[in-house]
Amino acid sequence: MSRPNVIFPGATTTGGGGGGADDSQRLNYGDGTELSDTTNKISQGSTADEIVMRIDSGQAAGSGGVDGMIGGMVWDLGSDITGPICLQFTWVSKQNLTNVCVVVLRATSAPTSLADIDGNTSTRILQLRTSNAGGVSTYIKRGNANLATTNSENKSSSTGATFQAAIDAKGIGGCVSRHHYTSGVNTTIRTDANDTQTTSGNVYAAMLFSAAALSLAT
Repeated sequence: MSRPNVIFPGATTTGGGGGGADDSQRLNYGDGTELSDTTNKISQGSTADEIVMRIDSGQAAGSGGVDGMIGGMVWDLGSDITGPICLQFTWVSKQNLTNVCVVVLRATSAPTSLADIDGNTSTRILQLRTSNAGGVSTYIKRGNANLATTNSENKSSSTGATFQAAIDAKGIGGCVSRHHYTSGVNTTIRTDANDTQTTSGNVYAAMLFSAAALSLAT
């Protein structure tokens, strides 16, 4: 898998000082490409594989589709895919009032903005939304559909989720997700049976995030 393309305010992959003059403060991809941070919002996590992206207080909460989110990473999976894409997301820690979206799409060129992902009809989205009490709810969305703002599952014991999208030579869809949590029934399964005809381009996977507006719905 290639290194991801970062979509985040102030971040580039052109090098030139990702965090400061000290090499230990610079963040690099596995291939050595430096991730430059012009806004001091990106830092090395607790391990070499962890990247921390800070959401500042006052940044706009995600509204409407994924083009209203804050940022994320996009991986190019190549064009030679004629079977299901299976992605697994595991929480390291849960932050109250955040949206995390795991995304699969097919496109003739790599997405370089959230609008590119939102505007692609092949886009399939698993949204994980945390409530103000840390409960996690999941939803499957397509294309430019609005993100959910309610807390349908609201599972504070959420450990993560898996997302699968079927792909063949004619298109993409349907999709299924499994939300795993350690208390209660332990799994919520969601499905989407819609098909999008698309026959060319590479397949991309993305992880996007944003703040989530407060909702008292349960």
